[in-house]
Amino acid sequence: MQTVDGWTPLGDLVWPVTYRFKMVVPWGLYNMDLTLECPALANNVDATKGTIMPLWQTGIATAIGYLASYFKGSAYCWKVGMSAVAEGEYPSGMNGFLTTGPAHGVTYVMHTGYEDRWGRRRLIFPCVPRSYIDSNGSLTPHGAAESLDHAHGLVGGLTSASSDQHFQWYIVRPDAIKDPLTGFGAPGFRRVKWLRVCQYTVPVPDNGLEP
Repeated sequence: MQTVDGWTPLGDLVWPVTYRFKMVVPWGLYNMDLTLECPALANNVDATKGTIMPLWQTGIATAIGYLASYFKGSAYCWKVGMSAVAEGEYPSGMNGFLTTGPAHGVTYVMHTGYEDRWGRRRLIFPCVPRSYIDSNGSLTPHGAAESLDHAHGLVGGLTSASSDQHFQWYIVRPDAIKDPLTGFGAPGFRRVKWLRVCQYTVPVPDNGLEP
């Protein structure tokens, strides 16, 4: 697989999908994105849409408090463009599984092994339990242990070769690969190689996305 500055071109992947989970939190709306290569779902938009809720229930809701509730999920299928955005709306009450917490989130950092600005990106889980955070805004030993367990499970669940889907986890940059003649950018993908759980916690930003 050829790369350009570490970016894999869209044409070298089978079925990359960016899942966006829109949540209602006490301070507004919050978005969380996961970009996965899903070869088992190739060219099947309905099946891709069908994975939105299982990903929410097993990968996201298990790490956030019940003050965060699911509002809407979408799956952007990069191979076929905007027309394949598949949205799934569900009744209210699809909340996080953990006890309520403050307006802070645990920060995971997705590492690709590259040292430039896009070599790592944040993934923030909002409304974590109060027992996770000390008076200085750092993770308690209990909070760190629970977050590490979740991070290990998230990586294993998404990328395990024994899983039904066998996803591969990527960071995507829509304009990563520049055409030398036109200067226009095309999407590029970098494989997430490991997660780091930060000791500090942060107020969740408005949209949950990096600038």
